[in-house]
Amino acid sequence: HSFLTAAALERFSPSEAEIGLFTGTLLASQALCNLGLGALADRWGHKQVLELSTGVGMVALLLAFMAPSVGWYLPIFILVGAAQAGYQLSGFTLVLRFSTPENRPAYIGVANTMLAPVAMLGPLAAGLLAELTSYGALFVTLTLIGLAGLAALHWRVPIPHGAAQAS
Repeated sequence: HSFLTAAALERFSPSEAEIGLFTGTLLASQALCNLGLGALADRWGHKQVLELSTGVGMVALLLAFMAPSVGWYLPIFILVGAAQAGYQLSGFTLVLRFSTPENRPAYIGVANTMLAPVAMLGPLAAGLLAELTSYGALFVTLTLIGLAGLAALHWRVPIPHGAAQAS
């Protein structure tokens, strides 16, 4: 999602006001969705909210790939704000749900350590792919990676003991 603004700038040359509107929209969406997704996670489960957020993030990427005008980026950034709220809310909380209080520091440390290479190298690889091909190719590639991650999350990650179950 970090490359959405760059893609919009390259394809449509939005004004500074439009870029500001996108940024404000993203932050407002993220703030509002934190409230709604938090309540949903309490009833439905953090794993399910993380799956939903992943799907929403992939829809945003596909919309950016297909966008015929800069106006499409307003709903795209609304979706990105919703997805990021879910990633942060449920991604971190899910790690805590798998651990006991005495093992929690180790679980948090391992989870963050495992994410560090992806957080460091992912944007570099994505930028290189965008440079060598196009933002469209990047968004399609990231959507395919997201689908693989969503499938792994859905079928390989159990719902933590004591967590809300899907109704």
